[in-house]
Amino acid sequence: MVEPRLPAPTVQFIDSYCQLYQNLFPEVRSFENFKYLLVRVIS
Repeated sequence: MVEPRLPAPTVQFIDSYCQLYQNLFPEVRSFENFKYLLVRVIS
């Protein structure tokens, strides 16, 4: 079986905040897109 990959890191406080919601996303790609969306909103 292939182990799931870890999400790509972003800004530390975004990663810490999003970690609380990681269990809502079934795929790593959707979780990464959630993190990137927050980065874009803040920037």
